[in-house]
Amino acid sequence: MQSSSGSACVRPPCSLSARMQGALVNRIGRISLLLAITLVSILVHGYHMGTDDAAIYAPGIEKAADPSLFPFGSEFFMHHAGLSLFPRLVASITWLTGLPIEWSMLLWFAFAQFLLLWSAYELAGQCFRGERARWAGVGLLAALLSVPVAGTALIIADSYLTARSLSTPLVLMAVACFLAKRTRSACLWLLCAFLIHPQMAIYGAGFGLMLAFQPLSREPVGVGGAAPVLPAWLILPILFKNISSPPRAPTGKYWRLDLTSL
Repeated sequence: MQSSSGSACVRPPCSLSARMQGALVNRIGRISLLLAITLVSILVHGYHMGTDDAAIYAPGIEKAADPSLFPFGSEFFMHHAGLSLFPRLVASITWLTGLPIEWSMLLWFAFAQFLLLWSAYELAGQCFRGERARWAGVGLLAALLSVPVAGTALIIADSYLTARSLSTPLVLMAVACFLAKRTRSACLWLLCAFLIHPQMAIYGAGFGLMLAFQPLSREPVGVGGAAPVLPAWLILPILFKNISSPPRAPTGKYWRLDLTSL
């Protein structure tokens, strides 16, 4: 279509402010939906303060909020709590607002759940193109948070607050950044995870190193290319079975000391 002057009509480009406004609306909607899913997941799976190994984390948080607590025997949990900034980070809400430490732990737990779902959304963005697939992954994770991981006695996400509650989503954020080739952002997320849980941060750093040594070619590897690796993968289950098998009682004769006769 041409104008009277003979020049083609050009559609005016979308202004920068309109694009920024649209991106802001999308981000607000995404955060609101993540908050709603977080609230529903907490209502479904529950919150159990101080259960399991949180019995070691909770006293450290309470002593960080009030140093007068636990005047004796605090080395049992402070040796573990002093390795990271996690207890002081949780107690900071109590210092700033005066809320009871129990409420501070609950708020940090809710924030950790939100951060976990957010990191899952970012990680799903590196695996799926469609927006529905990303939200399906987030919803599936939120529904299965209390399901044990296959082959372990650990559930996907604890229903109580520990250092893993915050370090896990931080490491997942780093993994998503590694996959998106945003190395600086990944290192920043790993640094935050290291300050909270050094061991978990090492796992994320190992994943980043494996990606760094990955070949740049994205061509699929055929059976012929993977043939040198196949024997090792075939032998691995046999070795694992031998290592993980329970100890057997000795079949030969052995001496037994009967203390009841002494």
